[in-house]
Amino acid sequence: HFSLKMGQYQVLLLVIAYFQNVPVQSQMRFASIFQDQMVLQREPESAIVFGFEAFLPTSQAFVSCAENGVQLDKLSLVVEVEEDGSWRSEIPPQVGGSECDITVVNGDELSQEEIHLKQVLFGDLWICSGQSNMAFVMKNIFNATEEIAMSAPYTDIRFSVLPLLASSEEQSDITPKIGWTNSSDSAHLALMSSVCFLFARNIYDVTGVPIGLIDSSWGGTRIEAWSTQESLESCDIPDNVSEEKPQDSNSYLWNSMIAPLKKLSIKGFLWYQGEANSHWNFDKYNCTFPSLIESWRKEFSSNSFTSPSAPFGFVQLSTIKYGHDSTYPLLRLHQTADYGFVPNTRMEKVFMAVAVDTYDEENGIHPRYKQIIGERLAYTGLNVAYGLEDFPERGPQVAGVSVSASGMELILAYDEEIIFNNSELSGFFLCCQESEYSCYDSHIYKWPSVPASCASQASENMLEISLACLECEGGVAPSLAYLWRETPIQTPIWGAPVYAATQYSLPSAPWIMLASQLPVSDK
Repeated sequence: HFSLKMGQYQVLLLVIAYFQNVPVQSQMRFASIFQDQMVLQREPESAIVFGFEAFLPTSQAFVSCAENGVQLDKLSLVVEVEEDGSWRSEIPPQVGGSECDITVVNGDELSQEEIHLKQVLFGDLWICSGQSNMAFVMKNIFNATEEIAMSAPYTDIRFSVLPLLASSEEQSDITPKIGWTNSSDSAHLALMSSVCFLFARNIYDVTGVPIGLIDSSWGGTRIEAWSTQESLESCDIPDNVSEEKPQDSNSYLWNSMIAPLKKLSIKGFLWYQGEANSHWNFDKYNCTFPSLIESWRKEFSSNSFTSPSAPFGFVQLSTIKYGHDSTYPLLRLHQTADYGFVPNTRMEKVFMAVAVDTYDEENGIHPRYKQIIGERLAYTGLNVAYGLEDFPERGPQVAGVSVSASGMELILAYDEEIIFNNSELSGFFLCCQESEYSCYDSHIYKWPSVPASCASQASENMLEISLACLECEGGVAPSLAYLWRETPIQTPIWGAPVYAATQYSLPSAPWIMLASQLPVSDK
């Protein structure tokens, strides 16, 4: 039998209270994104590992790597302690395909703790972000079962999926909801972003370089939530905080789902977003999107060895419902900073996949043809991000407009050979407003279609449109646009009129030419 007298009981309470108030030394740890079998950025960049909590001056870090199966000498690494108490260590540039174990030792000979990262693969690290079409998972695409099974051998493609978190303050850490795994993990691949993964699979088929993917996306979210406060201010975006839907608040997703990653050295970014901005600051998207790209590059390059011009790929808005009216045509233009194509002088090292010809009537705003989007994004990415000039930088673009010698046709000269198919539509739309700037919108009633019979292919890279089909009443000068509809094509896929006459068959992107940009016939 055990008992305490009152005096002994009081002493025991004091001892307990004392130890409850003594600060416990936190254990050193890696940031939560660092896990076994992850991918870190290969040469020429140096990778960075970083973490938190206790770190003593006597602490050390080591990396032990194997290249092509040959074990290399163990390297000692310098560990730096940041002003906020976190720590980081730079890993010298590693060849793609190298596999390394990383050890950090905290303490001295009397008291040490070790933390480890094992089987870390070096390759190209991409961050994939945006809203529901980026979050659209592999199990929901067409032929999902076959695609997932076919992807199992791609074990050099490793991925992680982040949780949905919103924060009013910038965060330094985030724990993945799907930890690092590879493509043989079919159960988790089924829950991975399809655009992100299929892009990587196509890139890997050509380069053979291991790829790491971090899926940080949230359905229904606006670009303002993913943007830094500085970039929003540069576009005169008013403050917005939503208590009911914090993910709609300015910068809240940057703070919680992107900022914790900014110390990572990465290859580049992928983006599929814009639907939620079709009725929210859509007229500012030609500023907010380029500014987001610039700010992400700035934040990552100033905190890691990420290039200040890191490649940035995006998917141009797809479709919703045939015959439906919306702001999509202008928003697609704004996605290119109003150039109609990328890369351009406002958006350098940016590449794009056109998706306007992937109509999926049953699935509406979420077309399931993600394989084609992954291919197109990879084709342009192989050129822009990887410098492989055998791949196209973009689809065909109109390089010149003139009137034929007869004065009867408008001639569109493209910058490459094209294939023209007007079996469903000509692809062209006409606007006859007295003020040409009244045509600078997306309303269907202002943009009747030019009949398919009015357009034909004149040569390998030229189309001609009968000027008789471009006449406006009252002598008003016409404006002309291509695929100027939210959903211009009823054919489910490959129904656009203009494609490149190459093995890659990239579609020509939508464009608009106001009346003042078109030549006038003197006949």
